[in-house]
Amino acid sequence: EQVALKEKVYLDVGESRGNLRYDEDLDEYVPDPDGAFLLFVLPSGRFEPITNLQTAFRVQYDPGRYWREAETPLQNLLTKISGESYFRVEEETKETDLASLYTLDLSKLQQANTLRGSIIYNQDLYLLRRNRDFSFRLQYRYRDDLLNQFLDPGENENRLSIDRSLRFDWRITQRLKSQSEGRLKLIQRE
Repeated sequence: EQVALKEKVYLDVGESRGNLRYDEDLDEYVPDPDGAFLLFVLPSGRFEPITNLQTAFRVQYDPGRYWREAETPLQNLLTKISGESYFRVEEETKETDLASLYTLDLSKLQQANTLRGSIIYNQDLYLLRRNRDFSFRLQYRYRDDLLNQFLDPGENENRLSIDRSLRFDWRITQRLKSQSEGRLKLIQRE
């Protein structure tokens, strides 16, 4: 594909007529309903060839489906565990080494040649999922996004989001259930 790099232009439209203001402490434009600036994103007119890579795979595992009658202690333990793994990569890049992209060499993804890229990994692990009285779920979410399509390097952005959670379901009585969840989330933005 061919893509044009973009340029952000902040137009001064007068006090209280825009939706952004310049914050000198942060050294960036921030949303403000009484701001004096409007943002326009314009294509630069300079087209560059890129490779667009999109791939994903999902693995679901549930040994309890295959071993209804566990014969060994290991099989008994494995029948109580189930889960799902999901991995996705989206990358628009100017990288010339296409073999490394297609073999998912992670050292080549989200580098200086990347215009736009995402790496997403989700993991769900269940313990005693089919048990209606007592079950656990461990969840992990990882997302790393790079937006590197602007001419001015200061306008580009890198975001990282990591989310971990543990959920505990417990039936106290026939009519009383409890669901508790703990979550730890990290968000970074450059």
